[in-house]
Amino acid sequence: MTTTSQRGRPVTFRASSTLDPADTVEFVAEGAVAGSARDVFFTADRGRAVSLYLGEPDPGRRKRLEEVCGPWRGRVFGGDGGDYYRGIMNWPEMSVELGGREGYVSPAYGGKFRFREGSELGGVLKEGYWFASARNMRSVPAEERGRLLGTLNVCLLLSRAVGRLHGEGLLLPGLSSQSCLASPSSGDFCLAGLDALWMEGSGHDCPGILPNPDYLPPEAVPISP
Repeated sequence: MTTTSQRGRPVTFRASSTLDPADTVEFVAEGAVAGSARDVFFTADRGRAVSLYLGEPDPGRRKRLEEVCGPWRGRVFGGDGGDYYRGIMNWPEMSVELGGREGYVSPAYGGKFRFREGSELGGVLKEGYWFASARNMRSVPAEERGRLLGTLNVCLLLSRAVGRLHGEGLLLPGLSSQSCLASPSSGDFCLAGLDALWMEGSGHDCPGILPNPDYLPPEAVPISP
């Protein structure tokens, strides 16, 4: 359902849960971010993000996403230390649909994962790319580059997040700079892109493991018998 407000007020949309149509989320059209795979909208308070995939609906992806938001989420956060991992993973909360488009709702990234306004990179997400090499770091404001201790803490949190997933039998095929948000200046880290999670034996097709120069998923490393 689409709602258009009068007197210059924002245009809003309401997406429904794929599991319970009565469960909905309202978001605004303004401030949307267009991507190559999905469009990202935000709720009025900017607290949650609504990502809608581009292209034709994919029943397989929808079923897998419902498991990501349901039982797989419970496996990671339901056990001991679950609250700790909520702080370092941007996990999809609800699988939704709107006008034939599929997507999901997740927490919006906090300000600490965006470069400060007024700098050359103002408002840009602090993806791992910016901190992966000395060459890339030249574009990062000096006060945002952090020190060794902060960088080590980012690496520790990354390994803990991936380790937690693997401990529950979950793989993140698209592990890359885009899915690793880092703030070396504060030592904070967040693992994103979790809508692409996959579990062996789940019956779902694996999205594909894509190793890259910056991050090599452990599952892409051949193990000799």
